[in-house]
Amino acid sequence: MTNKRADAPRLRAYWTREAGFNVVAVSREDIQRLGLQPEIAVPFDITHTPLADVAKDSTIIAAYARKDDSGTARLVVLRDDRKDAPDFVNADLYTLTLDLLTHPEFPRRVEGASTCCNENMATFAAENGILAKHRAGDGFRHRWPFVPSAEQVFTSTGDK
Repeated sequence: MTNKRADAPRLRAYWTREAGFNVVAVSREDIQRLGLQPEIAVPFDITHTPLADVAKDSTIIAAYARKDDSGTARLVVLRDDRKDAPDFVNADLYTLTLDLLTHPEFPRRVEGASTCCNENMATFAAENGILAKHRAGDGFRHRWPFVPSAEQVFTSTGDK
């Protein structure tokens, strides 16, 4: 018997349209593997996450995740991109919404997606978080001339 996971393609498509780039569902298992700690940046291995494809195109220097107090986590992936010299380190910032059902925008997004919070949606929300990539320069420092610490990257986003 196949254990089919719930999906919410309309919600993901609407969220993607609002964000201006693809969002990805992240399973509870993948979220647990991140080892999130409140307000503490912890390193993580991107090869076991939906970000694994980033490693195919770049040399990964480091990846950090930090749980915020707002029901989200911030993930930063530092990549070596020599074509951007002298600022060869690129920092990619992602926000991971951990609890969809309590997210303040969830009801509006469900309605905007022309769907409803039925059993499938509730199951999808319980089984997944939503990962959204920030655009370069969208309130954080994307290029660095050196390898920054996790604290430097998170501080550059306006986080403390």
